Amino acid sequence: MLVKILEYYKIEDVVEKEKKIKQYIRLLRNRREWAGLTSRFLAKKPERALVDSLAVLNVLEQKEKRKVIDVGSGGGLVGVVLAIACSEWEVTLAESSRRKAAFLAEAIGSLKLGNAMVVRERAERLSDNMIFDFALGRAAGGLVTAAPIALDLLRKGGLYVAVKGSHVANEVNDAIGVIEASGGTLVEVVKPEYPIEFGIQDRVSLVVIRKR
Repeated sequence: MLVKILEYYKIEDVVEKEKKIKQYIRLLRNRREWAGLTSRFLAKKPERALVDSLAVLNVLEQKEKRKVIDVGSGGGLVGVVLAIACSEWEVTLAESSRRKAAFLAEAIGSLKLGNAMVVRERAERLSDNMIFDFALGRAAGGLVTAAPIALDLLRKGGLYVAVKGSHVANEVNDAIGVIEASGGTLVEVVKPEYPIEFGIQDRVSLVVIRKR
């Protein structure tokens, strides 16, 4: 299924990138307990989680040079996977946990990802000169908390894409006021649709917010 998903998004060098993603999955499994990386379910079926991460390519252009930050990267299910898939992106993985940051650094080194780097810091404490085109978040908390932090890291016109569960309407409605007050505008909420044979419909929603 992974190859089909990569081909679906028209990602180049599919064979090589599939190998790297599989290597990342092995690292994730080997280090899961040591670093507290992810749930037991995701450890058993990481391909499903990776599909959710690649879903951001429904709303972001992968073949243009962009500075991207993965807010609260954790085990890198968003940031590492997209650094592999989108070689034009410069991906910063922001993670405050010492062990998780160590795992991310190990993954970057093992996979030889020259377009990725780890910053061991909370995203809200990053230097003012770190400004990005895209901010991504998966395990970064609710939108009321996460959106202001992500928006503060973006250039004017930059996009924050939050990968959320399939039922997100109430969370979005509750966060609208905070998003607007933080200089953002809700662009859309996207539910990716795939060919029926993929068997992965209605898994995530992508909340897309633009920095004014």
